[in-house]
Amino acid sequence: MEHGFRPDDQRWTSQLERLVQHVKVHGLPPSTSVGTSADERRLGYWLSTQRREERLGTLADDRRARLDEAVPTWRRHRPIWS
Repeated sequence: MEHGFRPDDQRWTSQLERLVQHVKVHGLPPSTSVGTSADERRLGYWLSTQRREERLGTLADDRRARLDEAVPTWRRHRPIWS
């Protein structure tokens, strides 16, 4: 599904950049667990939304490609023991 410019493109790109930085620093995707910072949880929920949209087939092709390029492991969930 291809889309033109969307009003949320800038915000989406900002979240992607935050995800890249988080994975670079921590080596893991952000968590949505209680006990993590509110900022990390928000990023974790954003990533969960991208995964859900991908499963439902509603994630735009360009966004999927950008996630694949920036964080090839974005589809994997954080190990339960970490």
